[in-house]
Amino acid sequence: MLGEQRIAAKTSRNHESNEASRQSSARRRTLHEDIHVYYIQNRQAID
Repeated sequence: MLGEQRIAAKTSRNHESNEASRQSSARRRTLHEDIHVYYIQNRQAID
């Protein structure tokens, strides 16, 4: 019984860290796309 609870707690901790890393990578990706769009707009303005 105690072993099952420990495994469940470990699994939920792993899930939380996976979720956090997935969200941070999604944030990084959107930030990169924003910079890319900004760069393209500025380049067109310079041309």
